[in-house]
Amino acid sequence: MMHQTCYSGGVLAIPALLGLVAASGSGQDLPELTVETPVQGVHVIHGHPGGNVLVVETEKGLVLVDAQSADVSDSLVAVVQSLSTVDPELVINTHYHEDHVAGNSVFREMGAGTVAHRNVPVRASVDTTIDELQWHREPAEPNDMPMWTVTRDTTVTVGGVRIDLLTFPAAHTDGDLAVYLPGRGILHTGDILEVDAFPFVDWWGGGSLTGTIAAIDQLLALVDDHTVIVPGHGHMVDRAHMVAYRAMLAEVGEGVQEAIARADDVQTTMSLGLANDFADGRGGESAARRFVGILYLGMSAGQR
Repeated sequence: MMHQTCYSGGVLAIPALLGLVAASGSGQDLPELTVETPVQGVHVIHGHPGGNVLVVETEKGLVLVDAQSADVSDSLVAVVQSLSTVDPELVINTHYHEDHVAGNSVFREMGAGTVAHRNVPVRASVDTTIDELQWHREPAEPNDMPMWTVTRDTTVTVGGVRIDLLTFPAAHTDGDLAVYLPGRGILHTGDILEVDAFPFVDWWGGGSLTGTIAAIDQLLALVDDHTVIVPGHGHMVDRAHMVAYRAMLAEVGEGVQEAIARADDVQTTMSLGLANDFADGRGGESAARRFVGILYLGMSAGQR
């Protein structure tokens, strides 16, 4: 049952996988941010590796879903201000990764509150090194941490607009939120759904493949053919796309599990082409190999 509230304020060495998770555009030329308006009063800002930001107009102020990364904050603020003369009231973070929370401090300075799953500050406060991917993430800055957290599905009302925060225990991470606007027919999935790329199952952040599939199933039960689905990264899609995405996750995951059961090593498993049928539009066969390798890492360690 949805809780109602009213807002008032053993290491494997895998050289072929190295570099899979890169810093979010640091030191690189950043693409121009663009805006789409799928329904009146709701905007999607995209065009940066930091992912899609949903902007919802309410009578009290703007609600944002995700805040991208620090290196794009000035551009993001400029675009947000171009959409409305009212200030941001609330920022909802879908998970702890830097490219979704590092812009929080900028919007806090503008007077916005920030909210996320309870596990976001836990994960974001840890200095994390993933040896398999040569990835190091420093702890988030204090003002990038959420001001409030939720532990269960929660309905937030801001300026007369109902916003459902849907919690998932172990999907992309162990602190995912999806954000649903039932009155507008809009769903922001965070990185539970990725479009134009293979997903990253963050085993190191409590994520799991079975949890991701379970989350997709819950979201599929929520939406219909008219729902506009905003992924964490990539273009907006419909329910049919999410159905196909779920099938892809299940098929590739089953293939990896069978390889592990045969005692295939990671390099052999990556060479099987288990995700190659889904590589077009997702970065090609090299990205498909990396995806399989990431699944192997977690599943061979007993995480599902």
